[in-house]
Amino acid sequence: MELGAFVSLEDISDALPSYEEEVLSVEMDSALGAAYRGLEDDIKAALEEHHGNQSVVSTGLNALMLYPDRPFHL
Repeated sequence: MELGAFVSLEDISDALPSYEEEVLSVEMDSALGAAYRGLEDDIKAALEEHHGNQSVVSTGLNALMLYPDRPFHL
């Protein structure tokens, strides 16, 4: 490489447009909704079986939050 430039975000941030973020809610389709409810039921059963186990609570919550993004790769 004959020429190279290494810059950081601070070097160019004044030339960038302002950052905006929006949250858009989208309904799950019926197949994904049914699968999500099935997972939810399984997690509820695990919580009842292991009442008070914070590890089960954490794992269940994490699974419910990630499932709509990757339902086929659990």
